[in-house]
Amino acid sequence: MLAGRIRTLAFVVVAMVGGSAIFRPADAAAPDGQFSGLISWPIVGMHTTLLPDGTVLTYGTNLQGTQRNDATARWVYDIWNPAAGTGTTSHATLPNTTPSNDIFCSVATLIAGTDDVLLIGGSAIKDGWAVADGVTTVRTFDTASRAMVENAGSVEFPRWYPTATTMPNGDIVMQGGTKPDINTPEVFTPSTGTWRTLTGATSDPIYKTGRSYPRSWVGPDGLIFGLTGEQMFRLDPTGAGSITSLGKIGQHRDYATAAMYAPGKILVVGGLPNGRAVSLIDINGPSPIVTPGPPLTFSRNLYANAVVLPDGKVFVVGGGDGYLENSQVALPAEIWDPATNAWTTVDSVEKPRVYHSSALLLPDGRVLVTGGGVPGFWTNMNAELFSPGYLASGARPIVDVAPAEIVHGKRFALWLRSEAPISRVTAIRTGSSTHGYDVDQRLLELDFVQVGRRLDVRAPESSVDAPPGWYQVFALDANGVPSVGRIVSLT
Repeated sequence: MLAGRIRTLAFVVVAMVGGSAIFRPADAAAPDGQFSGLISWPIVGMHTTLLPDGTVLTYGTNLQGTQRNDATARWVYDIWNPAAGTGTTSHATLPNTTPSNDIFCSVATLIAGTDDVLLIGGSAIKDGWAVADGVTTVRTFDTASRAMVENAGSVEFPRWYPTATTMPNGDIVMQGGTKPDINTPEVFTPSTGTWRTLTGATSDPIYKTGRSYPRSWVGPDGLIFGLTGEQMFRLDPTGAGSITSLGKIGQHRDYATAAMYAPGKILVVGGLPNGRAVSLIDINGPSPIVTPGPPLTFSRNLYANAVVLPDGKVFVVGGGDGYLENSQVALPAEIWDPATNAWTTVDSVEKPRVYHSSALLLPDGRVLVTGGGVPGFWTNMNAELFSPGYLASGARPIVDVAPAEIVHGKRFALWLRSEAPISRVTAIRTGSSTHGYDVDQRLLELDFVQVGRRLDVRAPESSVDAPPGWYQVFALDANGVPSVGRIVSLT
């Protein structure tokens, strides 16, 4: 990276692909971060999940990069080990072991207290191809055995494009889904392996514009705050459930990406009809407060991805004005700094990352960007790695020892390689990304005291602020350079 190089903000059209205008910075060697270039990937990585052992699960297509699932070309899933590099030996591509339906366009999230991934819904199979009809199938993937099985029961409603949200008690609430359109949430209780339907939270008005991957988070009140299109709502999943409209966001937000960058604070980016629009939502009070944010430089109407970084900034990549070939796509990424409420344009991806793309924070502080296409003009059986500017800002702190498990409100120790002062300790929930949204993503600042090489850190006080599950813990030095994240289970 050329950290001292002066960057120009002039942009040029560098290619026309299938009638699409593709924009790239005139000088892509930005000091704020740099992409790796293309990396071959075994499949189109449209779903990505960081596993508790630091490997990455991707799935969504077969080895030909299509939706076909029959005896000649079944879908597969892949485990990538970042510690082994990016060559073929870093991947373990595994065969389909749950052939009844496809997990194309499902949702995945880690189950708190286990190393299992819950995979809900997906696309039905017709004549060997995934079609836009939901399924009731639920699966789990076990990190240790690398086995995917249908052992988590089934849901009442067939789900295609659903969302999963982990609650303070570890239950997982599922919302949304189309084909047919679903307007009733359901809840999975891991301790019993059972599902219940929230008949009291059925709402066609709230879900009608945003059944596809509703954006939702646990709020400071312990309930779900959600966005379906431009509609804001609160969902209480206790008992039969209840749902309340909180009004509209003020700008139409269908297909926007969003991230909780601090407890109760959400950044919403892009979406139809204004792909440059940005909103900040504060849900720490009795009613949400919506404030317009500084607009993006590049329009991202559809399927951009937002990733919270260890230093609290938000990285936004991909998106465009459509997902097929006759659309304008954005190659430059942008980073939002909550301290200044300003955007910085950084390096560009080489391939359009629009429909069926994903982005995921890795423990080493890089961002994995993969997928795109299926259908669409691009079939991106490749990935790119973004290295934020903090990775070129000097030596990193090294955490030699960290616990495997931490407990709400209890202190735990991180042991450093040196006594160099640490300025911040942050925790970011491990990601699971698809279709422009990373479920459960959130960042927390952790209180700590440093004595020499030891950091005495307090875990988040409440499961409302930090629902149970897996988190990456980072120690940042005085220059804001993060250590490699240590993945811990918060119970």
